[in-house]
Amino acid sequence: MLKHGFLSLVAVMGLAFLIISPAYSATYYVRVDGGTATQCTGLADAPYPGTGTNRDCALSHPFWAIAPQGNNPTKVAGGDTLIMDGSNDTQYMIGFGGPNTADKTKCTANAAYDCYMRPIPSGPDPAH
Repeated sequence: MLKHGFLSLVAVMGLAFLIISPAYSATYYVRVDGGTATQCTGLADAPYPGTGTNRDCALSHPFWAIAPQGNNPTKVAGGDTLIMDGSNDTQYMIGFGGPNTADKTKCTANAAYDCYMRPIPSGPDPAH
């Protein structure tokens, strides 16, 4: 009887592990010689080769990974990692004049105060 109960417990535990879905996260890279969100996936620490779309290369600016308020969807989601190249005193212009600022109601000279990066996602959902 004990053997049957133990086997049932093992079977239930095995099914539970199959039902639980693993949490997936991505690592995005930003480097000066990268490309736009159309040109590069951002999932590889490599320069944009100069031609093509959706290539395995880094993004050229953090605004391509985390879009400014009111602009194109952001690539980075909660739980993801963003690694930015900071070598050789690399600087990335944030705010008015930066790339991926298509929303011309917020990212203009008259409303430059309203052109800022949206909050960095802290987890896969608000509870985590």
